[in-house]
Amino acid sequence: MYQRVASFCTMTDMQRVEALQISRELTRRVEKEDKAMLQEEVQHLRQDNMRLQEESQTAAAQLRKFTEWFFHAIDKKP
Repeated sequence: MYQRVASFCTMTDMQRVEALQISRELTRRVEKEDKAMLQEEVQHLRQDNMRLQEESQTAAAQLRKFTEWFFHAIDKKP
């Protein structure tokens, strides 16, 4: 770290400006890549959410059918 500070102090104003521009550009690129990855993850999570909602609805319907069958079977017992 001290070496960076020391080298930064020996730079000309123009070199500092260029270094800051490069740093900002790299930061923008990383942020852009992070954003793309997060958007992809959100898309996968939305797909998972839809699938899980469908599975939940199917399971609820199956449980209702089983419950109806179960109580009808109990009512038919002598």
